[in-house]
Amino acid sequence: MTDGAPGPTARRRRASRRLWIPAALGAIALAVALGVDVAQSKVEAAESVAASPSVTGDDASSLGPSTAPDLDEAASASAIRAAGDAAPAGVCTPEPVPTTTVKAGVSVLPTDSIASTETLDPSQTGLAVTYAAPAFSADGKRLTTLLRHDGSSTVELFSTPTMTSMVALGSDWVSAPVEWDPSGTTAAVARRMKDGSLELVTVDGAHGTVSFLAKFPASIAAGIAWSDDGACVAIAVTDDLSAASDTPRYEDYEVAVVRVSDGAIAWIGTGAYPEFLPSGDVVYIGPRANGRLAYWRASTDGLERTMIGALSEDPGEPRLSADRSAIAYVVEGDELEVRVAPTGTRGSRAVARIEGATWGYAKWMPDDSSLLVTGGLPSGRTRLWTVDIETGEVTRVRTPGLTRAERISYAAPVPDGSGIVAMVNATRDGAPASHPVLLSQGRSTDLGKAVAGWASCAPTWSPDGDALVTCHGRSTVDGKTVSGRLVVTRR
Repeated sequence: MTDGAPGPTARRRRASRRLWIPAALGAIALAVALGVDVAQSKVEAAESVAASPSVTGDDASSLGPSTAPDLDEAASASAIRAAGDAAPAGVCTPEPVPTTTVKAGVSVLPTDSIASTETLDPSQTGLAVTYAAPAFSADGKRLTTLLRHDGSSTVELFSTPTMTSMVALGSDWVSAPVEWDPSGTTAAVARRMKDGSLELVTVDGAHGTVSFLAKFPASIAAGIAWSDDGACVAIAVTDDLSAASDTPRYEDYEVAVVRVSDGAIAWIGTGAYPEFLPSGDVVYIGPRANGRLAYWRASTDGLERTMIGALSEDPGEPRLSADRSAIAYVVEGDELEVRVAPTGTRGSRAVARIEGATWGYAKWMPDDSSLLVTGGLPSGRTRLWTVDIETGEVTRVRTPGLTRAERISYAAPVPDGSGIVAMVNATRDGAPASHPVLLSQGRSTDLGKAVAGWASCAPTWSPDGDALVTCHGRSTVDGKTVSGRLVVTRR
């Protein structure tokens, strides 16, 4: 799920035709207005950096939209079939799941005696970048990260043991969603091309080989997800006008499921933030007939669609629990309302209210029994709380030792449960800088020297806990642009 969720509005649109179409035929031209969230992009120089070629498909004739029922309640299969043809149900239903799991150990910290820390410097490319969105493969052997430039970006794949760059893929937008499959061997990347089309590709983690999967004309990606068996990729797309809007709308998003074996595409509903459930269904946020929002659950062919939870407000950044049984989100206002919606039944409930915070987002703690909430105060300062989802108890995470000039930004729970690591922004010698701090048992421990640039991502560990990365944005020092850094700590 991505940042910057769009808000609800009353304007409706016609749903696109629900058909399976081979990607070999080329692209699906969405003759409907789509709308986006945050997407990712590329730099021209990145194409020359890329180690592997990208294979593109041939364009095909477009398909016009057909009118689909605008359902406020659970949609029946027959009602959706009336909107257009579709493939048989269960196209991506998980079979034996080839999920890669590794035994999580103690999470490495920069202060560990056996840990080594290095800083990656992208200055050799001649580009001033901001690092963001690090993601480890399930086996922890590969790492993808996003390098943001002016109006474009690059997805880079590294070998974790050596931090050797294996491939770089450019995207002509500020973002490019990346998601690793459950086996930890393949990454899916949705990148904007120079001609305005959106190209969905897969990248082999072992060799960096890039393979074409599907193409969407004049589109921007709003997030992608893999099915448990690696058979399908769900993607939300929109047009760039909606993507650039300050108030993007969920009714301008379309969710598609792409079959990896042949690139076939099924349009399953209007909405964004798709995630696969263990059953093989896709859950996403979309509009209802009255313009309000809801969580929807759909089969991968679009034949069945059910509203599993109505939303009173824009949920901001929804987060799926590790076991995928519930979604947590906050409702912003004069106070922060923390809510949880189960994915298996209909409805949602208010877990807690945090007074004084007017914006924020929630993350699940490692055991899925509580949430870490990052919230902003009217003063501009950021605070952290934990929320027990059963009792509703709210506990402020104290930050002793931090000065008034130091500001908390991104934070993440340590996977082994030993505490929370927060990124701290401060001005050093007149220049912005950031560093991680461990918050545990009422104490605050600095975890490293400050690095130039504000923090630009939450601390991210590999699944086995043996590697940790932090991101730092580009900055201006004495009138000169200083490129961002990716700091890597390994055991």
